Amino acid sequence: MKNNIKAFTMKNQRPSFSPTALYAGALILALTAVPNAQAQNLCSGIPQRASSFEMSLGSTQVSVAGNAQYHLLGDLAWFARSRSPFRTGIRLGLGHLGQSSMAANANNAENPEQEVVESRYRLAMNTVHGVVRFDPLVGAFRPFLEGEVGVAATAVDRRDFDALGERIGYAVPSLDPTLQYGWSAGARLRLSRTAFLVVRYGAQYGGQLDLHSPSDPEGAFDIADNQHQTGTMGLSFGF
Repeated sequence: MKNNIKAFTMKNQRPSFSPTALYAGALILALTAVPNAQAQNLCSGIPQRASSFEMSLGSTQVSVAGNAQYHLLGDLAWFARSRSPFRTGIRLGLGHLGQSSMAANANNAENPEQEVVESRYRLAMNTVHGVVRFDPLVGAFRPFLEGEVGVAATAVDRRDFDALGERIGYAVPSLDPTLQYGWSAGARLRLSRTAFLVVRYGAQYGGQLDLHSPSDPEGAFDIADNQHQTGTMGLSFGF
């Protein structure tokens, strides 16, 4: 009788995957996941721009009959958050047009028994503008273009003092407001994660403004042209 039993040997079977294949698969998955995540971010729109607070100092040019005058100007601005290149904000400006003091021998209007010894005057130009800023870039260098509309006003305030140097009176003998609109352009340069250096130049148009002379703040005045230009530099902080 034949013996049909065949001899066989045991063999160690290799697993269907190896650590090398596992590492290769993980690498391929990572390489495909990163572009997919970036594509999802791009599809979600432009990254949100943080709100920002800006404070700047510079000069404003006003003209009387073509003769330019330059005065110190400071401004504060705030811009809201936005997911588009357009941002809205508000800017407050204060221009220093001059100051003077004059000896006076008169009674205090509020208290006739007090004698006014000295009157001090401050001449200023105040502005309040709503601003729309086109801010297309989000890198370290961020140029922008702005349109603005609001109100500007020149003002003279008087403070009266007695012989002891105490203020005994206050008045605003002149206030001249007018509507304005304008444009400006500039750029923000990154200094740190949330701080930027901001430079800006612009021009404003509108009604004519009264310009008093510091030597005669309550007397005759000149009429400023209906255009003035500004140039400022300062800091911008995002939050």
